[in-house]
Amino acid sequence: MKQKQRKLLLYTNFLHIFGLSMLATVYALYSLKLGASPWQIGASWGLYNLVAGVGVIIVGRWIDGEGRNRLFIVSGYFLTIVGVALFLRATRPSQLYFIQCVNALGVALYMPAWKALYTRSEDRKRLASQWGLFDGSNMIAMAGAAVLAGYLVNINKYTLMFTVIIVLYGLSTIYSLQLKGKS
Repeated sequence: MKQKQRKLLLYTNFLHIFGLSMLATVYALYSLKLGASPWQIGASWGLYNLVAGVGVIIVGRWIDGEGRNRLFIVSGYFLTIVGVALFLRATRPSQLYFIQCVNALGVALYMPAWKALYTRSEDRKRLASQWGLFDGSNMIAMAGAAVLAGYLVNINKYTLMFTVIIVLYGLSTIYSLQLKGKS
């Protein structure tokens, strides 16, 4: 059971990291297209990280021992779908701040819960290989995402890029419904 849970967690994470890395790769270019200044790009990305960082700390403390990790993962993944969909409607640089806060709140919800479930699903005799698989798959996802996002933006297909991210996040959300709350 633990192995199945761990594989499912890795799969949902891979899809989510792929989508996030597509966005991260070309966020500045997209923001420039909206007319954002370098200051606005840096400030909106900084706000995303600040809200996500503070949120992860708060949510992590709040959900410790709750046993509702799946709920937080599903909710967080779903909120990031909403956040990415908002990029499709953005028309002004000032909207980036709100959009990035929505995405950051999604991360704050899912990240502590995801890591709690992954830690509980570990085989204590194989910690290095399991965390190696986690980190290695993240890097592979980032590599593929960078290439795909670069290609899509190169042919001016921002809408298609955001649609791909939404589909990836949607698959993560659907697959995370299969997770067990406690492992």
